[in-house]
Amino acid sequence: MGLNLAMDIGGSKVIAILYDEKFCPIAVSRVGSLREVVTPSEKIDRNFETLCKDLGITATTEINYISGCLEKEVIERFQKLCKVRETDFLSEATIAYSAAGLFGDAINVISGTGSSCCIQYNGRFIECGGHGAIVADFGSGYWIGRKAIQAAILDAEEVGSNTVLTEYIAQHFGYERDEISEAIRSIYKIKHKSPVECVASCTPLVSKAADEGDIVAKDILISAGEIMGKRTINLIQRESIPDSVPLTISGSVWKGSKILFNTFCDIIKEQSPSRPIKPILFEPIIGIMIKRFYDLKGDFTKEDCEYFKRLYPEYIINFSI
Repeated sequence: MGLNLAMDIGGSKVIAILYDEKFCPIAVSRVGSLREVVTPSEKIDRNFETLCKDLGITATTEINYISGCLEKEVIERFQKLCKVRETDFLSEATIAYSAAGLFGDAINVISGTGSSCCIQYNGRFIECGGHGAIVADFGSGYWIGRKAIQAAILDAEEVGSNTVLTEYIAQHFGYERDEISEAIRSIYKIKHKSPVECVASCTPLVSKAADEGDIVAKDILISAGEIMGKRTINLIQRESIPDSVPLTISGSVWKGSKILFNTFCDIIKEQSPSRPIKPILFEPIIGIMIKRFYDLKGDFTKEDCEYFKRLYPEYIINFSI
């Protein structure tokens, strides 16, 4: 039986699916980050060990094809452990296009731990953002989480607006509201998670608070939607991308709140009203396999889409555009 591996290596987590030649799942693993730029080496060692254990990969394993959003260092780890015949490094944008059923010219705006806007047009690949969460990935999960933590600090020090985020963030790290300073300092001591992961993990708290009417949380999400919308429109106009080129989104942050998404869409539609905005159909990990399927078959029909839905129902995204 031929073994293939799809991997989505993000800034805070990794998902991997081992599958056969008919794209049927064999094993799945979800572990912490494997990126050296944000994760200490000892944590990477532990995460990689867990990944291989989950997937059943040992020294005798032969993997025909590894594809996805990969790190060179991770592939080298696999090559030292077992036999790997072929690898294919895919961008986050390419994976998102495939997960939305797009295989030609397209625009993708990513907001996960990091963020970026990518355009594939007339054989060119154009990008803005993607500088890394710590530096300037505006509108990303790390960016939103950092804004939330800053708001909590200002609230606790009575120099900023009152916000329920102070309580939520303290509780998130195992503390009471009046222990917010200790909660934030604990970020640097948490085992098995990098500080970037810990900060980004606060993003769902912002969505929760916003849904409950917290003004500070709403403003953070509106700011994230505005900055991503404006940067996307600027890149579209700068590169003269016609309205016929569709746009899709990807990344876990989008699924958290309609406030962020609606703010972003309002800016896009105001400047580019006829541009199609396509929903992403599957989680990015499935987009990796769909890209492989498309490369082998040269097509991806409605029937093919239904086939993948039957194989991976838990990865279907029901996100209305």
